[in-house]
Amino acid sequence: MTHVDDLQEMRAMLADRIQEWGEEFQRKGLQEGRREGEAHLLLHLLASRFGVLPQGVQERVQQADVSQLERWGERLLDARTLEDLFG
Repeated sequence: MTHVDDLQEMRAMLADRIQEWGEEFQRKGLQEGRREGEAHLLLHLLASRFGVLPQGVQERVQQADVSQLERWGERLLDARTLEDLFG
């Protein structure tokens, strides 16, 4: 294999890797966007149901992952207080 062949192979490998990075970046962006959207919706629903939310509750919701947000969303249907929801 010549030096030129090595450079061409390296260029092709780099192009593939850059494409993989772009796809991974897009997936992570979509996941983070979903998490932010679910947190925003849950905060809105909580405020509608319980009034002004304590700062600690807001921070807890904003830092939660998607699966936790979904569990809280389901529990919101039966919770009578914030403690019922988060306790």
